[in-house]
Amino acid sequence: MVKKVAELVQGIGEGKEGALARALTLVENRGSGYRELLDEIFPLITPCPIWGLTGAPGVGKSTITNFLAGELVEKGEKIAIIAVDPTSPFSGGALLGDRVRMMDLAGKPGVFIRSMASRGALGGLSPAIMDAIALFQAFQVDRIIVETVGVGQSETDIVALADSVTVVMMPGTGDDVQTIKAGLLEIGDIFAVNKADLEGAETLAGLLQSMISSRTEEGQSHQPPVLKMIASQGNQLEQLLQEFFHHQEYLNRGELKEKKERMRGEMALKMHLQARFQDLFLGPLLGSEEWEQALKSITGREKSPAYWAEKMIPGRD
Repeated sequence: MVKKVAELVQGIGEGKEGALARALTLVENRGSGYRELLDEIFPLITPCPIWGLTGAPGVGKSTITNFLAGELVEKGEKIAIIAVDPTSPFSGGALLGDRVRMMDLAGKPGVFIRSMASRGALGGLSPAIMDAIALFQAFQVDRIIVETVGVGQSETDIVALADSVTVVMMPGTGDDVQTIKAGLLEIGDIFAVNKADLEGAETLAGLLQSMISSRTEEGQSHQPPVLKMIASQGNQLEQLLQEFFHHQEYLNRGELKEKKERMRGEMALKMHLQARFQDLFLGPLLGSEEWEQALKSITGREKSPAYWAEKMIPGRD
């Protein structure tokens, strides 16, 4: 195991793509030696900007990601894309929908695409996401783009993960006011109303702009822009790229960059603590005699789930 980890670390340090791919698989599956690998990799990390794209399925996130990565590679950058897909209910792996939509980027020099399963994470991000970012940064990529499975009231981890977040929306997806209220105003650094040729796009963009203006504090130097675009036709995509650059410059001018680093570290620690808890407590309980007894009691309306949770893992009095 020690030899295997040493080979992966050496390969990543030498820029070998095969070593990076094997290391990504190891940390996502939490295979034997993954903790040792992360320990060895951490000192090799060179921080790079992380851009996030989030929004409901079908709003055009992959089309936008395709463009951003292509433009950045043309500028000579080495780009990593982490596409967080829904988890397969059968294999537990990613459904790879985003990988399919990015086929024209696959195999392109300077672009590294990794689909990762959300695995039921409430924030829309897999706990392994932080480990994948660490590996890409140790691999010396210039920029990481993270595209999440969706966004909603419980799916806000992207704001702690990414330096700059674009929330992608489109008209015709229901109650606009309710959609915007679902934590989106706190998440987005940039807002993109895609498919702006559809009815209701002007109304949605105007509503967004009004709500952003009302919550922006007086004297605040950054007010999230609202872009109307038709990504499939290339409309306003260059402007979105520039807005990402502008927001990165804004972060670099103050203390926000350090704040983001702390938020990422805190989220990574929480995710690993949760995984550790599952290993030590939840894992041994699943399928045990006590587990079956609890389920029988709950379904028979004898004792509540709260009772059994306290019985299985007593709290401190």
